[in-house]
Amino acid sequence: MKSIQITVLNALIVLLMLVSNAFCQIVYIDDDADLQALVDGNVILFEEQAAGVDYIFGREDAADLNPPALETEYIVLAGDELQIDSGVEIQFSENVILRIEGRMTNGDLGANMIDIDRFPGDDAWVSILIWGDDIDDNDNGIVDLVGCNISGGGAGVADDEGVACWAGLIVMEGEDGDRPELELTDCILNRSDHNGIVVVTDRWQVVDVIDGANITLNSCNINDDDDGVPDLRIQCCGVRIGDHTRVNDDIAAPYSIENDIEITFSQIGHCGIHGFYARYSEGDHDFSNSDFDLSGWRDDLDDFNDDDDDGFFPSERGCGIYFDNSSDLYWGENIEGTIDIFDDCQANSNTWDGIRMNQMSAATTIVETTIDENTGSGIWYDFSGATEDLIIDECVITYNAWDGIFVSHGGLNDTPVRITKNKIHNNQQNTGDQAAIEWGLEVDIAGIRLYGSVYGLFNDPIVIQHNFIDEGNNGISLVRNGAEAPVEPDYVDMYNNIILNTGAGGDQYAGIKVNDYFTEINIINNTVYGYDEGLQLGWECPAQGAGVAEWIYNNLFADCLIGIDDNTDDGLNPTIAFNGFSDNTDDTDGVLEDGSIVVTLGGDFTSIPNDDLHLLYTSPMIDEGDPAAVYDDPDGSDNDLGAYGGPDADFGMLDFEDYVTIPADEEFIIGEQLTLETYGIFADANVLDGRTLIIDAEVVIILMEDAYLNVFGTLDARGAEGTEIIFRPVWVPEVAEEEDESDLPEVYKHFGIYFEGSIDNQIQYIDIWGSDRNGIHMVDDNTFTDFDFVHAHFNDLSGVRINGDAGENDWTVIDITDCEFNNNQHGLRGTEALFAVVIDGSTHDNTQDGYHIFNGGGEVFEFEIFDNLDDGFWIDDSWDAECEDVVITGNHDDGMYIDDDAGCNLFFIITDNGEEDGGNGVYINGGADPWFGGCSIHDNGMDEAEDARSAEIRLIGNGQIGINGAHNDIWDEDVNQAAGAGTEYLIYHFDELDYIGGDDTWWGDEDGPEWWWFHPSGNPVNDLNLMTETTFIDFEIEPNIDDANENRMEELFIEARELTKSGHRDRAIPIYRQILANYPTNPRATTAMRKLHGCWLRTGGSLSDIIEYFEDFECPEQAELLSNELFYILAKDYMLNNDYDLAERTLRGRVADPRNIADSLRALIDLEHVAISRLEDENPRISIDGVANQVQYHEGMIELYTSLQESLGTNYPERENRLPDDFLIVEAYPNPFNSSSLITYNLKDVRQIKIAIYDLQGREVTLLHDGQQSAGIHTVTWKATGQSSGVYICKLEAGGISKSIKLTLIQ
Repeated sequence: MKSIQITVLNALIVLLMLVSNAFCQIVYIDDDADLQALVDGNVILFEEQAAGVDYIFGREDAADLNPPALETEYIVLAGDELQIDSGVEIQFSENVILRIEGRMTNGDLGANMIDIDRFPGDDAWVSILIWGDDIDDNDNGIVDLVGCNISGGGAGVADDEGVACWAGLIVMEGEDGDRPELELTDCILNRSDHNGIVVVTDRWQVVDVIDGANITLNSCNINDDDDGVPDLRIQCCGVRIGDHTRVNDDIAAPYSIENDIEITFSQIGHCGIHGFYARYSEGDHDFSNSDFDLSGWRDDLDDFNDDDDDGFFPSERGCGIYFDNSSDLYWGENIEGTIDIFDDCQANSNTWDGIRMNQMSAATTIVETTIDENTGSGIWYDFSGATEDLIIDECVITYNAWDGIFVSHGGLNDTPVRITKNKIHNNQQNTGDQAAIEWGLEVDIAGIRLYGSVYGLFNDPIVIQHNFIDEGNNGISLVRNGAEAPVEPDYVDMYNNIILNTGAGGDQYAGIKVNDYFTEINIINNTVYGYDEGLQLGWECPAQGAGVAEWIYNNLFADCLIGIDDNTDDGLNPTIAFNGFSDNTDDTDGVLEDGSIVVTLGGDFTSIPNDDLHLLYTSPMIDEGDPAAVYDDPDGSDNDLGAYGGPDADFGMLDFEDYVTIPADEEFIIGEQLTLETYGIFADANVLDGRTLIIDAEVVIILMEDAYLNVFGTLDARGAEGTEIIFRPVWVPEVAEEEDESDLPEVYKHFGIYFEGSIDNQIQYIDIWGSDRNGIHMVDDNTFTDFDFVHAHFNDLSGVRINGDAGENDWTVIDITDCEFNNNQHGLRGTEALFAVVIDGSTHDNTQDGYHIFNGGGEVFEFEIFDNLDDGFWIDDSWDAECEDVVITGNHDDGMYIDDDAGCNLFFIITDNGEEDGGNGVYINGGADPWFGGCSIHDNGMDEAEDARSAEIRLIGNGQIGINGAHNDIWDEDVNQAAGAGTEYLIYHFDELDYIGGDDTWWGDEDGPEWWWFHPSGNPVNDLNLMTETTFIDFEIEPNIDDANENRMEELFIEARELTKSGHRDRAIPIYRQILANYPTNPRATTAMRKLHGCWLRTGGSLSDIIEYFEDFECPEQAELLSNELFYILAKDYMLNNDYDLAERTLRGRVADPRNIADSLRALIDLEHVAISRLEDENPRISIDGVANQVQYHEGMIELYTSLQESLGTNYPERENRLPDDFLIVEAYPNPFNSSSLITYNLKDVRQIKIAIYDLQGREVTLLHDGQQSAGIHTVTWKATGQSSGVYICKLEAGGISKSIKLTLIQ
């Protein structure tokens, strides 16, 4: 009966094919000779024949009902290329192997996919076999396809015969040294009897094997494309790589192959076993933006992964990604290479681990990857005998049945591990099953678990830091393995982790569990909430030994049954100090505290239901950690207990910034003062009428989404230069990584600072940015407010917006001094009865106007308005705007726009505006009537503008301009104006079509309209103060050495110094040059030369240009001090420019012929610096401390420095009687040092001082001086005999002020 059914089926197939043949031409390829017959000039071209199937392998014609009886290869020979056009459909009969020894590529790249499938009714075909060519020959053994659907193959022998699991749709093989290549783009692989893609050492188990394979998958889909349809699934692995001959360890020696694998924007899932599986695979493996989900659905391969079948895991064992180097015979083999899994990869809902790596030694990085709902662990990683770095960073690991992250090791070498910035939520979902109970693991598994000899080094520990771990049995678990000679983790640093449990994850054992620890560990600044035991210590957790940092410090344990449960032996108590306890049943059990303990009854956290464990700004846990400076918070305040305290408190993650919280709708009490700290405001915080909020310098206030700081009373913001008060949005990756606030996503923006009816505000040195409204908004403010050194930038509306009180006789008076407004919509905007006094500062790079004032007035002095995308200065319907020494330049539209009855007195420089949008220097509209005096207006507008719109001054309607008796200049260097034919005007009246043109400069023309508007002043105004960029060499200054105006020199020096201090070094450069040119004999000239040199290098100037300038500088004979400074600057620059020979010749000349003793000593010291720099440049591995005879070298340099300091007072007249403004440590030399270091400091006056050396734990090591000292320069030597190598702090204290520097001792 069965044979009759088959005969009927075959007859139907023949009939269908005969009918199909009548309408289209099908190319039948019965054997390899048929394929070779299609070769035309080394090319086999498969073109679309007609609708339907185009090429059939393994059949002679439509009447042929029998596929090949044995595996049959159809070969594209080396040197030939199979090109397949878009839309071609190919069918393979069973037993067909298409062997690519040459190349297989796309022909044309049309819109239709290439389709490769099985012949109807046949069993699966075998494979596309890529036979690798020599590794150095890239012309053969290559498949490169775009838009191809490959389905229905992967045939092989039965599973239990071993080799079948290495069959697949695409198999990559070769002979000795061969390296096949596969590149697929926008391709689909599905419906395979075994695997999708296979790289195999040699399936015939010969000695000569391939070197490896290159695989690139871009936007590919290796899985069930129809969401779980069984007929389309990959039965084994999506990608399978390795040496199948080692499955049972049955060959004489281990063998690995080197592969370069890149998988991007692809999906590999719904596979019967693993999504990606690699066995003994070396080389580089990169996975990005790809999904490895839903694999492991087969339940008939119980022994596939694990020969001993211990029952530890269920039989359905499928990982998203699995690197397997396990071998009972060859444990610890070094499989080299790199594995990088990053950029939004995911491994979800697999029946074993999401990512599993067994006996690894390759450097592994798993970053920004999501791992969710796997039946095993999220990440399971086991080190082999030899190890490289393991980095797990910024991953989201949730709802896995076992550990979130499991890391183990059984060897004796160190295992460098960094687990940082991960969100690990509600794992350990299956810990109550029988396997876990039998193995005793239900009490050990954790969000992060280290098992066995996972250990770092003293100077390179394991790092577990900045992780957020919530729910589950344990947060972090460090466990000794169960071997006969057990080993345990070692040298582990746990810093700034949040470990939270609100009871949603089942049994909660310990937030941090340390099981039988023999060695060193640091648990510092962690927050643990809601566990049975916040910290559980096993019985062999010892105190730290000599030279080891404190162990359990500055943590916060809250809402636990026991905060710290110390089970250690009495003689092994660890160091536990400065911890906080909040609302625990018992704070400690068996703990011997050494330091302060802070205990509260709750109320310390922002919002437990929202997983927010930031401290409230009223919490007593703030500033209560170890007071040693090494534990200070990032903002410089004392250590806050818990995860948001300490030097590493800033997580660098959204929602995990270091701040204390000011809750929603907080109303500050009378006399409230925000001291040094970082504060977060969630919603409106209010300073009520009659109350004053004081904010100290260096305070940082983070304004959350839609949050205001409302001021109805008085705000006294007391920032200072270098210690500004900062208002900013919550941390966002775009800003932190790119430092470009303009990329701030809208969702994170705040509402800024809002003043309404407030009085007598003093606001100085604040920086505010990131508002989706105004940085600062003042409404109905009818008394004096003072803005000093406010920087408002990257706000969506105005940097500062001031709405005055429009009521009769109610004037809003604002004093704005030395402020900067940039990259807002409007830099500074004022309306309604505003009287603003604006002095110094700038507004620039705003998307509309730099300064926009409507129905207001005031005074503007020494202000810069430049590079705004609309108008520079807009005055509308305003009165008496007095402007003097205002520079308006580089704005895209009009430099100044004056509209509607606005009157103002102007003393401006207006230049280079309107070049982008065809604007004008000044646009006067309507009834505006400004008065110009002492103005310079030139080179505005677009040259050759076709619409003849651009002018230096443009008038519309009744606009008028007048003079106030001062001279004005107007010109355009590029104007070429013939009467009635030009494209740009000096003055143009649009309504009357009158204009004034000219060649270069116009001083007035009796034939032009209102010629008395402008009067000659001799020459165009010098634009020295306009410079925002400086071309160093090309800026010419005529020297005038005879100029004896010392007062003028002092004015110039002070101006340049202030510009340098404020960061405008580019504008200080020409002033320093002017001082050198005109006043070279003045003692200030030497300082000016040093400042000039520093400004040039700090602004990115070319070292070769500065050398050229100083080499050409002619120093007068009488300027001895300046000449000496010039000599040493050039010698230093030669060294910086790596011209060591010239530097050495220059300095040796001075040693041979010094001007004085100090001069020769200084030259000798610089010669030693040149020698060291040359040595380090020629051999970067050698440092000062690596030089032969280093002790003698250091002692010799100290002797030179001491001699130089003793000679300075008598041999450098310009330094005589110059005492410091304050004291500071000038230098420690050498540093790093080997045995001794000379410390130099100076004092302003007679003081009682203490100078001492401390270690990083704040312990005093050596007292160098304690007593009174006179004013001037002093030195002291620290001889570090008997001290250990490391970093030390030298601290100088005098009169309640202290200064510190770090010293590095290398023995």
